[in-house]
Amino acid sequence: MTPNRLSPLLALAVLAAIASPASAQGNAPAGRLVGAWAVDAAVGPCGAPPVTFFSAYNTFHAGGTLSDFNWIPTAARSPGHGVWEHLGRNRFATRFQFFRYDQPPPATATGRQDIRTVLTLDAGGNTYTAQINARATTLDGTPVGPPLCGEAAGTRITVD
Repeated sequence: MTPNRLSPLLALAVLAAIASPASAQGNAPAGRLVGAWAVDAAVGPCGAPPVTFFSAYNTFHAGGTLSDFNWIPTAARSPGHGVWEHLGRNRFATRFQFFRYDQPPPATATGRQDIRTVLTLDAGGNTYTAQINARATTLDGTPVGPPLCGEAAGTRITVD
């Protein structure tokens, strides 16, 4: 092949890889987390059994940001926003925050919830388990109440 033909073919191969469905879910180890996930979690004061159980949706975006929303009424909390990073192999660290509101409405922001997890993605890339560490704070960052710990399990949402 001549050098003039190699460049257009290489460009087509790169474009095909970028546009492929596998690329959208992320084939590289760090990109394997990218996508939408249904999550079940259990948390409680660290060192004690879980006292709160809930379901959530987490979306891990390419580039290292994440969005969180759970079934707790939106009058009690805002959607969560945060970041994630690849720690190596199938392990990832996340951190996200949301505002907490007083009740009953009209709701006023009373503080933040800061959640950090370390999650391990299964070999197939469609489920994960996570260790949770969370802390409630006032709006200015002063800790409120005991730190929270727990576990979560996520399942990738697919088209089928």
